[in-house]
Amino acid sequence: MGRHKQAACGASVAWILVLGGCVAPAEDEREPERWWKGNTHTHTLWSDGNTAPESISAWYEERGYDFLVLSDHNVLSEGERWFPISSDGSGRLLPEHVEDLRERFGDDHVHVRPSSTGGREMRLMTLHELRATFEVPGEFVFIQGEELTDSFEKQPVHVNGLNLAEAIPPQGGGSLREVLQRNVDAVIAQGQALGRPTLAHVNHPNFGWGLTWNDVAAVRGERFFEVYNGHPSVRNQGDATHPGTERMWDLALTWRLSETDLGLLYGLATDDAHDY
Repeated sequence: MGRHKQAACGASVAWILVLGGCVAPAEDEREPERWWKGNTHTHTLWSDGNTAPESISAWYEERGYDFLVLSDHNVLSEGERWFPISSDGSGRLLPEHVEDLRERFGDDHVHVRPSSTGGREMRLMTLHELRATFEVPGEFVFIQGEELTDSFEKQPVHVNGLNLAEAIPPQGGGSLREVLQRNVDAVIAQGQALGRPTLAHVNHPNFGWGLTWNDVAAVRGERFFEVYNGHPSVRNQGDATHPGTERMWDLALTWRLSETDLGLLYGLATDDAHDY
């Protein structure tokens, strides 16, 4: 993974750096364990975020994060993508945003052209370009990710895939649990097929009241879910008839450890940032 791989080779004790693809050294050669500050759930103009990826990357880098996953919906930040510049103030990318990008990052990083509708549009930076601009080995790295955004009978099912090499389309299925399981399986299967470590985590189970604790607990191969998500609409606290995500975690752990061999389910706290 380029510079990310170089960074990982120096300290392979953190799971996030294991994803970089380095082979772990012998036990007596390992550096002391340390905490790595990062975020695995972030959105940009590549999907439904309201800010260009370079501004978001700079925000995390300037605040001392060690790693960042740009996890846009059903897309990787690769290829050519042009985003419309709104002149009437109704869109997500305004002329003043473009000028701010020019001032912060220089004209070489901002590409604007006329659009087919008579306005203007800006090319979005790819992850490859972001890595060249922001990554510093051992200090700040990107991990490629995607939010697999699926549903069953209008109930949302969202799963993040980390360290992906290729975009994974929503997998669908004949039931809520099958949709969830198939998306987790797809992340695991890509890693196995390509010989790279991948990681899946179930996102905001109370969003749209889509998933119950039983659904989360029953997923085979899953070891992570969002016990906290920073988006204001995901209902971390539950309500009178739905448990909050911390209670869901307790119930899922109790069942998995006492009734099954599915193992521990770890909790993640993520930003799920859309609005900057």
